[in-house]
Amino acid sequence: MLSMRYSRLISTTRETPGAAQTPGHALLMQAGFIRELSEGLYSFLPLGSRVLANITRLIRAEMHRLEGQEVLVPLVNPADIWERSGRAALLGEELVQFSDRTGRRLVLAPTHEEAMVDLLRNAATSQRQFPIFLFQFQTKFRNEARPRGGLLRTREFEMSDGYSFHRTFAGLNNFVPRVHEAYLRIFRACNLPVVTAAAAADPLPGDRSLEFYMPWESGDDVLVRCSECGQAVNQEIAGGGHPQPERVAETRCIHCGAELRRERAVELGTIQRLGDSCTRRLKLLLTDGSGRRFFPHVGAYGIGIGRLMAAVAEANNDRRGLVWPVALAPFPCYLAGIGRAAVVSAAAEALHEELGDDVLYDDRRESINAKFRDADLMGVPFRLIVSRRTLDAGRVELLTRGSCRVEELPLAGAAQTVLDRIREVRT
Repeated sequence: MLSMRYSRLISTTRETPGAAQTPGHALLMQAGFIRELSEGLYSFLPLGSRVLANITRLIRAEMHRLEGQEVLVPLVNPADIWERSGRAALLGEELVQFSDRTGRRLVLAPTHEEAMVDLLRNAATSQRQFPIFLFQFQTKFRNEARPRGGLLRTREFEMSDGYSFHRTFAGLNNFVPRVHEAYLRIFRACNLPVVTAAAAADPLPGDRSLEFYMPWESGDDVLVRCSECGQAVNQEIAGGGHPQPERVAETRCIHCGAELRRERAVELGTIQRLGDSCTRRLKLLLTDGSGRRFFPHVGAYGIGIGRLMAAVAEANNDRRGLVWPVALAPFPCYLAGIGRAAVVSAAAEALHEELGDDVLYDDRRESINAKFRDADLMGVPFRLIVSRRTLDAGRVELLTRGSCRVEELPLAGAAQTVLDRIREVRT
């Protein structure tokens, strides 16, 4: 099995980076998860890459529950499909355009509705295939005017985006609640407090979108939310389609009459019913079994993976560092020995082999205080400690991050006990 020794890992910095803009951003940089390459552009170090892989695994499982088919379309798109959809003009400078050596105009796609519609044009061979749900994990690029908050608003980012195609709007409308529930399961697994709210439509004709927000005082969005029933809308809708920071259109909830309150939030995901506007503009016209021609109705769904990682860091930390949910942690278990006795090293090595890819083995010649400080900073959920004192009693110590609980386990079977704990929490 794959394993990782701390001595070979790109290490933590411990010092607060001067460029950090939020507590979570600072912790991700301190703990060795990300590094800034340029404004709005971030590199993911080994720990960060493992978290991204875990988020991707979590989302992929939910997409498969929806009978989604994973595909991958190019980041670079021909400019003409963006012109035909009407979004090239709407996005303006946010859309990066350039020409290849032949003079053909191309764009760096900030989203992939156009490419997915074009893919379906050549891939759908029968109306019996409908509904069709395609999803991918792909890089996007948006020429953001003001990148901020570390991974919360970047120019290049990884996204999980899905697109469902239906013969009728009713079919689309029936599918949307299933995606909504899948997204809620994803956010629950990430231990995030999420509010679902109505929001303005993206720059593509269609119904207003349904978006998922984490209440956060540094967020870019403002929600108008009922204090009793929890109904929420983005302030742009409450203010008649334009941001109005000093007031909202109503002061009482239209559903229950309770008082409305405003709170800042950051957007984590979106669901949008596009209807047949996109397929009409791109002329995707298909024929059903009765010979009737139809433009498929489209739903678009997205979660920013890096932004989700950043949100988890903002919502799950304490004075000592990050506190990752087990489903996302780069390693669910951290292993270290106290002292340099040969018996301690031998027991730690044996546990390292048994735990395999689920453990980060701290084999550095550092003080135990330095090791514990780094383990807390990284936010690994379980910490397994080997010492001469516990070995003399045939035991090892297991600590759980985020709590003061310390327990002693029999050395024989300790690795399996930890693996069972990890499996139990993950499920």
